[in-house]
Amino acid sequence: MRPETNLKEKLKMYRSLILFGLLIFYGLQNIPMLWNIFMRILSILTPFFIGGGFAFVLNILVNKIEELLGYTSLRQSLKRTISVIGALLVFFLVIACFLFVVIPHISASIENIIRTLPSAANDFVNWLTRLAQDNPRLLSIVESASISGLTELNYEDIITNLSNWLLSGGAGNIFATTVNLISTTVSWAVTFIVAFVFAILTLFNKERLIVGGKKLLHVYTSEKVYHRTLYVLNLTKTTFTNYIGGSCTECLILGSLVTIGGVILKIQYAFLGGVIVGVTALVPMFGAFCGCLITAVFIAMVDPMQALYFIIMVVCIQQVEGNLIYPHVVGNSVGLPALYVIVAISIGGSLMGIVGMIIFIPICSIFYTLLKTDVNERIARAQKKPESAEAAQ
Repeated sequence: MRPETNLKEKLKMYRSLILFGLLIFYGLQNIPMLWNIFMRILSILTPFFIGGGFAFVLNILVNKIEELLGYTSLRQSLKRTISVIGALLVFFLVIACFLFVVIPHISASIENIIRTLPSAANDFVNWLTRLAQDNPRLLSIVESASISGLTELNYEDIITNLSNWLLSGGAGNIFATTVNLISTTVSWAVTFIVAFVFAILTLFNKERLIVGGKKLLHVYTSEKVYHRTLYVLNLTKTTFTNYIGGSCTECLILGSLVTIGGVILKIQYAFLGGVIVGVTALVPMFGAFCGCLITAVFIAMVDPMQALYFIIMVVCIQQVEGNLIYPHVVGNSVGLPALYVIVAISIGGSLMGIVGMIIFIPICSIFYTLLKTDVNERIARAQKKPESAEAAQ
């Protein structure tokens, strides 16, 4: 009986290996076709991926509101309805604030920069010349660099030519034809509607979806795989929730402090600087400082000394916020060492640009935690083996 069983197991293993080899061979021979199929499936599932991400972000607000409503005697269904509506109101309030408050201020600041650019260039050249009067070496550098040519440039023509280049397809042929623009707009509108509806339905039925997913996982996998998968999913949820909540809170605090500090010090474009620093702070470690330098360039067109004051102010605010406010309000939201944060930013930026820099940090944090846990478990098992051997003797 045992030799026949071993033979059957070997035949089954050989069949599996042959089938796997045939599949690999077929895949290598038809890579373009398989890639097209994959991209087609991905385009079909895109609304649901967007809706799932949107539901995940809104679920953070929903859980917070449900915690506040936990002290009331309302039914759970009514609590869920109030929480979802409240989360949507907060989301649309943020969007409305961005559209009707932030964008007009940014537009006004940019228009003012464009309008004052010629005179700002002239003032900048005069400031450099005055600064170099007492330093012959610096004066020779200024004269050799032909900085005075900045005042002779026609900035209105430059901006007009840049706008024409963008609209004529120079920037990647984005606005190639009106038909393509309309079709793209309609396609994204449909995608957004489907994603929005899917997100709302997911929030109202998340417990049912979780129970159903656990049943499927438990039925079709072993007990070990089931518990390991649940651990990875819970770790992913916790990591992304903490990272999104912590990053948004930090950006809001930092942007508000920069805006308030700029208003108090009467620095030009204080609101614009707060928005830029707050948004770029989504990229950890050096994002806020890059936003600070970008804003400082705009401010330097009006007053170079104010730009220097702005940089000093942002550095001081970052120190105060990072050492006093951030640990208490946000805490260690990701748990990833600084060295690996730099690696995650580099890899994410190379693969997906700015979005990759942001999302690769929690992804790398998940892999780091899983690897650290597995290493610790293996070390613990290795240490137990000698102890058990000694006890047996």
